[in-house]
Amino acid sequence: MRKDSRDWSLYNRQLVDRGRVVDIYVSKPLLQSANELMRINTNKVGRPYKYSNCLILGLYGLKCVLRFAYRQIEGFAQNVALLLKYAVPNFRTI
Repeated sequence: MRKDSRDWSLYNRQLVDRGRVVDIYVSKPLLQSANELMRINTNKVGRPYKYSNCLILGLYGLKCVLRFAYRQIEGFAQNVALLLKYAVPNFRTI
């Protein structure tokens, strides 16, 4: 009889972490976007940018991974933004 040497609690946590799309694809771009937004607006003439490239690329990456439509990504981003109190672009901007 073979003894199972698997760490089941670790395995279960890894399976749960696979479903945490928000942590992987949204939180990192949001953290980087504040610094990038200040950087790209420095010495800019005219209206400042509202959204950073990291945020737009992060939402587009989610769109591709989850195979959502643009309006679905906008709704997903708005739900996340309620928790983080962060402005998100509309589907045309994404």
